[in-house]
Amino acid sequence: MSSHISKVVGKTLVNAAGKGGKIIAQNTNPLDALREYCEYMRAAQAERTRREEIRARRDVAIAAIQSQRELIEKYFEQRFAERKTALSGFLNLLTHAVDSKNETELNVALDGILGIVRDSPLKDFEAFRQARLAGQTIEI
Repeated sequence: MSSHISKVVGKTLVNAAGKGGKIIAQNTNPLDALREYCEYMRAAQAERTRREEIRARRDVAIAAIQSQRELIEKYFEQRFAERKTALSGFLNLLTHAVDSKNETELNVALDGILGIVRDSPLKDFEAFRQARLAGQTIEI
């Protein structure tokens, strides 16, 4: 049976190599060529599998990034809406204080504006992110 395999492999090598392949086929052990071919096919399959795993990890990473992006956008939308409302109120108070020359209101408005500006909008982000990932709803 091995002589039959040798003939088949030898003919395949000759056909694959063309006319000049006869010299190569005569000096090549067909079983060695078959072993090398099988090893090549194993390596090729392993690389295909590896590329599929890499693509799968890439897809998971992209999905996680997109999810995080949506989460961050939602956080900033809520957080900055709150800051906008508070700043607007303090700016209205500041305008009223200047128009009425009320020093107490002026100090309250300036302290409020400075407090908002000094307050980092990111300070609560990690708690917000953890709560959202856990499916909890929290107020900012």
